[in-house]
Amino acid sequence: GFSYLKYLNLSGNSFSGNIPDIRGQKRLSSFDVSNNKLSGELSGFSGISGLQYVSLANNQFTGLAPVVDSDSLQYLNYQNNRFDDASVLNIPDSAVCSLSGNMFVCPINSQVAVQCSASCTVDDVSGTTTMRMTIQGKKDSFQKDLFVGTLLFIGNMSSSRIEVLGYNDNEFKPSDVIQTMYVDMKINPPATVNQYEGSASKTVRVYQYYLEKSPSKYAENNLTVIKIESPIPTPYSNIALIAGVAVGGSLLLFALVAIAVVVICLIYVKPRKRRHPPQQFEMVDLTQLNLNAAKKFILNYDDIKDQIVIGQGAYGIVY
Repeated sequence: GFSYLKYLNLSGNSFSGNIPDIRGQKRLSSFDVSNNKLSGELSGFSGISGLQYVSLANNQFTGLAPVVDSDSLQYLNYQNNRFDDASVLNIPDSAVCSLSGNMFVCPINSQVAVQCSASCTVDDVSGTTTMRMTIQGKKDSFQKDLFVGTLLFIGNMSSSRIEVLGYNDNEFKPSDVIQTMYVDMKINPPATVNQYEGSASKTVRVYQYYLEKSPSKYAENNLTVIKIESPIPTPYSNIALIAGVAVGGSLLLFALVAIAVVVICLIYVKPRKRRHPPQQFEMVDLTQLNLNAAKKFILNYDDIKDQIVIGQGAYGIVY
């Protein structure tokens, strides 16, 4: 194995492909794979507190510029690669470093940018986003200005970037160990594109990265972060209320339409019954009629049996 590896120098070859995970190589002090054709994303150098020399120069590495978790770092060279994210990279003030020749998207720590000759571009200069941060604490003792100042310092941002929209205590349950509260914020875009500050969405990712990978970043500033959500979630109660109102409104509308249909039918059908009353029929006894006048117009069959019919119509037959 490589558990006793202290110096690694593979520079100046034609090696290609990815580099295996070297995290946890506690004895490693020098790592040089420069001037090759290596590619892919690197897992970083966490857990190597004695690392002093790192060179990845002149390769084809992509993604996040690897974080070096070492206060002993003296030299770092990432130049001429395809890294696009140096947002969480921190370099000791005394170290010699170079990040030139990459395609970084802001943010970059301003001290690192100047010290290591790095530049970056902002991917969104106008967009805003929202963020909810759940922290240890209570509403009554919450110091908004101090909290915002801490986040600005961690995110290396100017004062106009964060607006607090509201804050409140979370419900304390018997199973909870600590009291927590949430702070809702709006993250604004950078005022200028020349301060190495990133877009609103990139800024949120920086905060999330520190929570997942390096929570000590918050602890160093007396802040205990439990959870980060972006955008601010819609409360379940509001969703239920909206759904209830929608369903109730639909049922009420259906009932009103049904009632209207019944009323219209009643109004329309009743007058029709008045305008068309049912006909009344009576029985007539023909034996009680006087037919003497009608008998005068009756002809004997013998008188007309030899006659020729020349026409007929609604009033009889013509001979």
